[in-house]
Amino acid sequence: MTTVKKLIIISVSAGASFAVVLASLSALLFWWESRPKPWNSQAIRATFEAIGVNGAEQKIVFRYTLHNNTNSDYRIESMNGIALMAKLEEPASLQGNADEVFKCSIPFFLPVREPVLFEIESVPGFKGEIKTGRGTDQEPTKDELTTFVNKEMRNLNGFVLFDEARRYKIDFPRGWSKP
Repeated sequence: MTTVKKLIIISVSAGASFAVVLASLSALLFWWESRPKPWNSQAIRATFEAIGVNGAEQKIVFRYTLHNNTNSDYRIESMNGIALMAKLEEPASLQGNADEVFKCSIPFFLPVREPVLFEIESVPGFKGEIKTGRGTDQEPTKDELTTFVNKEMRNLNGFVLFDEARRYKIDFPRGWSKP
């Protein structure tokens, strides 16, 4: 075999090997970028503060303090790409379409390392009427609200908010007492 033929065979072999390695790396990069990314449940932390009532429609309000554990401000402008779900006790699962029964305080801004109050409120027309022992124009007490929520929303075990763009999962724990 002549030197030119050997050189051509070596060049073609090296080129083919390089093409195989490049294709393999491209496939690996594509797989890495397209794999499902896990939800970050540590970025934003929620702490239950109180339960209250809002307006003549007696909308139930769950108040939480959010803590931003990231190095960037966190902002939600609209519910696009945001899913609010109810956590159920039985079966232990999430229920979609919670935003048809509950609304959250959007737009929302959470600065870096600053706690901010966040509210999740039942929509008008939610079933039930809160009974108070002091008349209809009186605000219900914490115990009356807790009794109402434990009766009318007995399977509610908190909320979860998913931010699809940032892959954040914010867990809003049940803080009101159980019966």
